Amino acid sequence: MPEILKFFDINSKVLHALLSRFPTRSDIISNQQDVVQFLSSFKNWNESKAQSLISALKDSIGLRDTFGSHSFIISSIITQVKSLSEQLERIEEKISELLSQFSDNPISSIKGIGPVTLAQIISEVGDISRFSSSKAFVAYSGLDPVIHQSGKSFHSGGISKKGNSILRYTFYNLAVRIVRYPGKYRDKYLSLLERGKPKKVALIAIARKLAVLVYTLWTRGEKFDPNIAVT
Repeated sequence: MPEILKFFDINSKVLHALLSRFPTRSDIISNQQDVVQFLSSFKNWNESKAQSLISALKDSIGLRDTFGSHSFIISSIITQVKSLSEQLERIEEKISELLSQFSDNPISSIKGIGPVTLAQIISEVGDISRFSSSKAFVAYSGLDPVIHQSGKSFHSGGISKKGNSILRYTFYNLAVRIVRYPGKYRDKYLSLLERGKPKKVALIAIARKLAVLVYTLWTRGEKFDPNIAVT
């Protein structure tokens, strides 16, 4: 039933509910009145829209379910999807419950940090005071630069990647988000690009600064200020 995706997003709860009751094209068409009544009970749906869906399915280019196998497969998939969705909701509720214990953590004020990112950082760091300095915290996050020596010359060769890979990934993704907002981090990012730095290298540099920011705010108990936060 490829036409059905013209009416629903694949993750739509209404779609999942519909296919739980009427898993195949023939089920929907043979129970038109029930389908119309069912769909009309949902927000943004009415009888006209439901009829349009049924009409589209009548002319569907999809294969016919001659042996009834489609019904079994779709029902099984929908059952799994609903189960996973319910588990995800419970996980998100648990995350929110746990984060309520850290609602006063100053890093929650950083623009771009949502509940999941906050949970990732707090769970991976634990007690921030176990790090003696921002440099130690950056190293733990695997964002410290590797310095190569050649004679009397020194140059950076990227990041060590020896620290916590989850934190490194988290700070990199946070950098991707924060450079979209006006402020010193975006200005710094654009400055690095203008100097010829590749996008990924520039983002890693911002990620490193964000790790320093998190350490600084957390240890000092200060709120985030996008205009003075670059270190």
